[in-house]
Amino acid sequence: TMLSDAFAPEREFSLVRTAIVEADIGDAMAAVMGANLLASPVPRAMMWVRDLPNRVIARLKGEPLSAVPTAVTFGDIAQDGPWQMLASTPDREFVAGAIGRFWQRDYGWADVDVDQFADYCEPDQAKTLVSFRLEPYGQSRTLVVYESRTVTTDAQAHRRFRRYWLALRPFIGVMMATALTAIRREAEGSR
Repeated sequence: TMLSDAFAPEREFSLVRTAIVEADIGDAMAAVMGANLLASPVPRAMMWVRDLPNRVIARLKGEPLSAVPTAVTFGDIAQDGPWQMLASTPDREFVAGAIGRFWQRDYGWADVDVDQFADYCEPDQAKTLVSFRLEPYGQSRTLVVYESRTVTTDAQAHRRFRRYWLALRPFIGVMMATALTAIRREAEGSR
């Protein structure tokens, strides 16, 4: 059983990517939490495009534009903003999650306590989990399993998220692959 099963046992929308990292499990988990996910221009460009409608509207309203981040880590994501660390097992696994209307320009974030996350069922919402599970893979290598999993709270949210998912799934896969590359570089560079 994975930790994420406690928060979303079903997988309405899911992607899994794996990598073998030439590092022990402790160094690999440190890299998962500390690698800069925006080190490559690809995820930076994808983030910029996703945020473009917000930037256009802010400019039209004469509001100041928020700075585009140059560094983001899973350690940051799990501790800042709408994303929350839901559960973890030291040097083995963690799951972070957020609830919102991801198909909306502003993501429609919901403010939900960790202990309410699993049972949250307000209409027209999607619960998204990001999880990592690490397993020793031989003497000095680690298998890193990265999963993105989303479940919706009702049929309307399912239809809306499905359209969003169909459009963005390829890009999410690219983001996951570039994240694993950054993690591998971070872990193998620390050896």
